[in-house]
Formats: sequence, structure tokens, C-alpha cells
Amino acid sequence: MEDFNDKVYRLEQRDKYDAIINLCDKEIDINPDNWDPYFHKAMAQFGLKQFAQALLTINKSVKLNPNSFNLTCKGNILWRLGDNTGAINSFTKALEFNNTCTSALYLRSEVYLSIGEYTKAITDARKILEIDPKDEDALSVIAEVCRLDETQQ
Repeated sequence: MEDFNDKVYRLEQRDKYDAIINLCDKEIDINPDNWDPYFHKAMAQFGLKQFAQALLTINKSVKLNPNSFNLTCKGNILWRLGDNTGAINSFTKALEFNNTCTSALYLRSEVYLSIGEYTKAITDARKILEIDPKDEDALSVIAEVCRLDETQQ
């Protein structure tokens, strides 16, 4: 029998966000204290660009289990909502739980890049490269900072 996470994964592969939300709602009805369906529901809402709803949902997941997955997801939602400070704070909290969370480092570096905090963006990108020296995302952040720096001179 296929378990909840397998069903969600199968639906994610086909971008079936509405079906994921329905599946998560059923799972939440059965076990409202499990953080996992809230997380997947928030990710599906994010996929549908329903950022305000996704924030409400991920906050429930964070309350149940403030882990690096939930906090990174929350940071990404906050960033999409234009709350750069909230996003940075959420990514920083995610890194307190897992200081090698490259997703949190990368997304935080992107926020820093978007607000002109180039030194902080480079610092995060370099931390990623310490973890994975071939990480394409980190290399692209560094290249973008170099490009922006050249255009401002």
C-alpha cells in the first residue's frame, strides 16, 4: 500500500498541486498534530502561487516542528511575499537547526543579492561551496555579484 509521502511525491512529479492539497487536507483531518501534511500542503500552495495561504499553512507546520525544511520553506514564501527581513530571519533559523542546509544558504544568498547585500550573498555562496565545491547555484550567485559589481564601477 502506498503511504502518504509516496502519494505526495508521485503527485508532485506531475505538478498536481490541487490533488496534493486535497490529500493533505484528508491527512490533516486524520492526524492534525503531524507537521508533514501541512508542509506538503504549503509547498503545493506555493506551486500554485498562493503565497498568503502557503504562509498560513507553513506556520502550522513550523509550530508543530520547527525544523530546517519548514523554516526554509517559510523563508521562501516570505521572500515571495516581499518580506525580505522575515525571509532572512527564517533562513537563519533554518541554519540554526542544520548549518549545512544548502537550500537555506542559497535562498538567503539570493535575498541578499536582491537587496544589494553583496558581501553577505558571497559569504553564503562560499559556505555552500565548502559543503559542495561544484554547487552550480552558489557559483551563479558569485558570478552575478561579480557582474553587478562590474556594472556599478
